[in-house]
Amino acid sequence: MPGKTYSAKSPSGQTRRDFIEKYPIFLDTSQNATAPLASFGYVDEGVLSNSGFTSFLKRYRALFAALGRFRLVYVAAEHKPFRRAERAFDRFGEALEDPEAATPGGQTGEYFRLCRLFETRQYGQLNKAKLDRLRDLSQRFQGSAAESRFQQWVKAVESKARLGRVDAHFEAYRLPHSYEIFGIHPGPRADA
Repeated sequence: MPGKTYSAKSPSGQTRRDFIEKYPIFLDTSQNATAPLASFGYVDEGVLSNSGFTSFLKRYRALFAALGRFRLVYVAAEHKPFRRAERAFDRFGEALEDPEAATPGGQTGEYFRLCRLFETRQYGQLNKAKLDRLRDLSQRFQGSAAESRFQQWVKAVESKARLGRVDAHFEAYRLPHSYEIFGIHPGPRADA
């Protein structure tokens, strides 16, 4: 389940909270499908960057992949963020389809790809230079957080191979009223 772990004064020292955003989640049965469509809401708070939305998608990644079919309704007070959010969602959907596409960049990503080739015994794709590079990167990343991230990435790749295609839908919904009283100032409305 998507959530966060917080430090706590409890004996265990940590508290886990799921669905921390408290955004709407519902099952849509109106499509006459064999199974209801799991639908998730995301409310844009009027922040100028997309970082909150991409963090939300990362937190929900495992759930979305396990569902295999879902809809995300992006809610905002104005149209401006829709295009940027839809592009982020499309990239996210592509990564759900091909978890190896979500490989980190730089040396970490190179390490992940080479380790995966080695662990899956794809020796034909590993020449001497790549094996030497894998050895060097393994020494560099040994015992680091990268190893834990690599294991998570491998699990995502393997579960995606088992689950198959993900049917991801994006919808944008513009709020019909001005919410300036709450500190959101979307500017002049074109349709007002």
